[in-house]
Amino acid sequence: MEYNFSKERFYKIKKHWDNQNTYSMRDFFVKDIEISKITSLIDSLKQKFDYILEIGCGDGEGTSKYSNFSKNFIAIDYSMTMLKKAKANVSNKNVFFIQADVRYLPFKKDFQVDLIISERCLINLPSKEEQYTTIDKLLNLNKTYFIFAEGSKQGLDNINKLRKLFQLDDIKMPWHNIFFDEDELLDFLKNKVNIIKKGSFWFYYLSSRVLHPAYVQPDNPTYESKFNEYPYKIYKELEASFFEQIEEPYSIGQIFYMLIEKK
Repeated sequence: MEYNFSKERFYKIKKHWDNQNTYSMRDFFVKDIEISKITSLIDSLKQKFDYILEIGCGDGEGTSKYSNFSKNFIAIDYSMTMLKKAKANVSNKNVFFIQADVRYLPFKKDFQVDLIISERCLINLPSKEEQYTTIDKLLNLNKTYFIFAEGSKQGLDNINKLRKLFQLDDIKMPWHNIFFDEDELLDFLKNKVNIIKKGSFWFYYLSSRVLHPAYVQPDNPTYESKFNEYPYKIYKELEASFFEQIEEPYSIGQIFYMLIEKK
């Protein structure tokens, strides 16, 4: 019964991403911050990799930047609609696009990559069990590094606690996502990897998801508002020199990121 539910949910999620009008992220500022963070994490490794694998490349907005760090860059997505958008957006000659389900990657058993990037891909899998099974498969495929930028249950809970202070409704997890319980994920990974860096985009989320809607209520906030643009600009300006120096005990906001290294 669980399998049938999972299969039905999988096709429903895939149909969502196959829709020509679906955006990978409607908040442009979050998307740009996310891409900048992943790019800086790759750059911090100070390497030119032989193979990088990006799972769930979507429209390829990040692909064009991440692929600069690799001789061979493999970008996969199970949605042909998204792959067509990615191919139109990416001109780098070292990028190879493959339509594939991340749960069943079409590689030979002895094939390995140096770095895997998951930018809100794993949260779209149809069950928690498949998320963790897939992570294990990806670690077996992976020589060294793995970058997560995924949905956080704790981050969402924390931002909603702050919203309650201003009588704002809870932000709901998107129907097609299963956010990670960070404690559970870290426990799962503890004997397999070392955590090099972990954090969240707390400053932007605090400004855009709490202060902005609190200020404009009862009107609805808009993603393109100056109220979002200004904290975005501050974050971009201070990211390397300030925000990375702050130790975050927990995530605030829907997205958390990790750079991990296999033991």
